[in-house]
Order: sequence, then structure tokens, then C-alpha cells
Amino acid sequence: MISCYLVRFVVIINYYSLFDMSKYIAKNEQDRCVACGVCMKTCPRDAVSIYKGCYAIVDEALCIGCGLCEKACPAGVMHKVIR
Repeated sequence: MISCYLVRFVVIINYYSLFDMSKYIAKNEQDRCVACGVCMKTCPRDAVSIYKGCYAIVDEALCIGCGLCEKACPAGVMHKVIR
């Protein structure tokens, strides 16, 4: 019964990151990034954005460390690292 209330609370406040965070976070090599935006389009949490058209930046508060951006990056500059 308590678990039902917990799930309801999570749904109400729309705060799923407590449950889906991994021990990893995405980082990129900004000097090699070509700002193509593939990582930004791939991220399920919209944690990646392109800074002034120059390179991708990751919002650590939103990143769940799933690694989808790393797999999608054509330049190979996105990497998962330990939080």
C-alpha cells in the first residue's frame, strides 16, 4: 500500500530521475565536437544541448547516463564516465 502512494507521488511531481539514474554521466570532448546535434536529438531526457553552435554540453542534473548519445555520436566525442 505504501508503494502505491510512492508511485503516485512520483507521477504527480513528474520526478523519475530518482529511479532511472545510473552511475554514469555523459561527457564530451569539446575541442573535437562538431556540433552536429545528433546527441541532442538522441537524448531521452533532453540533457544535451548545443552551446552557441560550437559544441555539445550536458546538463548533469538531467543526464541519466544511458549512453545513447555516446552510441549515436558520429565524431566519437561523447563518452560515459563515472559520476
